[in-house]
Amino acid sequence: MPTYELLAAYCSADYRVELPNRNFSIRLGNLSPEIDDLLAETGKSTWAIITAENPRSRQLSESENAERRELLRQRMSEGGDWQVFPAIAVCPRSEWPPEHGQLVVGIAEDEALSLARTFGQYAVVWGRSRGWASLRLTEPENWRVTLNAGLEAGEDLVRKVCGDLIVALQKSL
Repeated sequence: MPTYELLAAYCSADYRVELPNRNFSIRLGNLSPEIDDLLAETGKSTWAIITAENPRSRQLSESENAERRELLRQRMSEGGDWQVFPAIAVCPRSEWPPEHGQLVVGIAEDEALSLARTFGQYAVVWGRSRGWASLRLTEPENWRVTLNAGLEAGEDLVRKVCGDLIVALQKSL
């Protein structure tokens, strides 16, 4: 079951993208001019950051994660009309190690969630042109208990842990 701490880690993470000619970071709840530029360059309107590492937030060894990264790369090459770039999620508020993933440009939200489920992931970061980066849950029903427990503790506590993002997410479930 997802935890409140895990959700806080997602909310505070930097999602770093490595393009051939530039690097940039994406934060949940923020607009990204760099993503908008990339979408304009590629003629696409949507994107997602997907990882295959540490399924169900269970830490695997580096060699196991490397195998999973390779499987994800293979799936990306077999996928739709996508452009794929390396990405890494770094959580400054947690001892959780950085997770390598892929920025997938041109992927639909349902495709991103399906792919994430295949690799045992709780969520993806997803967005569209001129839109905010948002956390999309692969199994929203598993998060209701976590979020409702947080709201019962008081909305101020929720905001301290994850900011207004979490309150908006809970209200959308």
